Amino acid sequence: MSATLTIERMPAVSPDARLYVVDCPHGTTEGLVLPTAGPPVPASAIVRTLLLSHDAAEGCACTRRLWRRYGSPAAATRGNSR
Repeated sequence: MSATLTIERMPAVSPDARLYVVDCPHGTTEGLVLPTAGPPVPASAIVRTLLLSHDAAEGCACTRRLWRRYGSPAAATRGNSR
């Protein structure tokens, strides 16, 4: 099984707001990112934070492909075989 990542614009919230969603058969983890006055946070850092949250909440290994793309390959081995 493999998790999916979607990133959607949220113009009703703010022109630069984004909704990040990690979804797998075991659960869904969402993060709404709002613009700040400081420098923008890289999308890859946001995705890694969301993957950590998803892994902690779901305890599955469905995010391996996304870890390989956005994090380190060593991070993809985390989680159980659920």
